[in-house]
Amino acid sequence: MWGDLALAKLTTQRASSEEGSLPGADDVTETLALHLTDGTLFRPDILNRSTQSFPQQLSLDPTEETFPELPPPKDSPLETPSGQELYDPRWVYPVLGHLLPHARVEFRKLVHSGILGYILAGLSSHTVSMREAAYSLLAFCHALLIKV
Repeated sequence: MWGDLALAKLTTQRASSEEGSLPGADDVTETLALHLTDGTLFRPDILNRSTQSFPQQLSLDPTEETFPELPPPKDSPLETPSGQELYDPRWVYPVLGHLLPHARVEFRKLVHSGILGYILAGLSSHTVSMREAAYSLLAFCHALLIKV
């Protein structure tokens, strides 16, 4: 996922520019933002399941105690006791926070991809930090809507 996208970007740049130049952080961010809604970064099935099972008690701060139904996350996606994979909002929200300002996607694609639903699920969180992050991401989505 990340490796293939990065490799494709590097190959394209090397073919069109001088030998040995590496893509900068902005180039990588822009490339990832292009793939935000096409299912490359977030699998739609896991994203929809994560929206339906959003951990209401989970704080955005990873040092605070985790929600009792979920084991402490080692990496994203999380695996619940029932064996289903879920995306950890402590990972997804910061990624979206970095990519949405650079995204050039239609607002309807955010809806159809499930990303907007996942953001809206965070608004019902019992923790202030998670709700604040969700509102911040919603503001980025609103900015995309205004651009149209």
